[in-house]
Amino acid sequence: MNTRISMSTMFTIFSALFTFLTASGAEAASWRICNGSSVKWRGTVNVHRNSCSIPDSGVINSAYWNGVRQWDNLSHVVDGFFVNPASDCLISHGDGQNEVGRVSRSAIDGANGLTVLQLGLCFIGSNDIDEADVMIASDLSLTAQWGNFLGTTGRSTFVHEFGHFFGFLHENAHAVLRTSPPHLNRRLRTVDELAK
Repeated sequence: MNTRISMSTMFTIFSALFTFLTASGAEAASWRICNGSSVKWRGTVNVHRNSCSIPDSGVINSAYWNGVRQWDNLSHVVDGFFVNPASDCLISHGDGQNEVGRVSRSAIDGANGLTVLQLGLCFIGSNDIDEADVMIASDLSLTAQWGNFLGTTGRSTFVHEFGHFFGFLHENAHAVLRTSPPHLNRRLRTVDELAK
């Protein structure tokens, strides 16, 4: 049996597929909203890497740069990258520094990662991020794995938490943040998916 598809039918199929794929990509992540405007960085940002937990080279450093660059390549808000001295091993909230480091899992309530945002007061008109501190569980494996877009759970967690750093919420009700549309098959896997 020889089946032929008309050009108009093919155009309709491709149009529907294109609409579905581009609409799906628009839902990859969303912003917090305050008084009808998105809550995000206003101006440029400095990032301070905790040298006690993220050394100057190796797989941990590579995972850090992978995470921050994926988001900054989209937003271009990071103005400077700094390294806190080895004597400064704490991540302090409310000190005006946007710090990134690895911490004990118990310090972040058993999570793989946590980003603490300090936001302007929405009700008086300020809808910006004032400070963001990223903490990644120190027991996560960060070894890069070829053939896997984001690598291991630790590398994925860096990308995920930097998404929060840049102001994004989870996609719909899922614990997923990604820097590319889902139709490119580059989505972060949830912890449950990784355990399968």
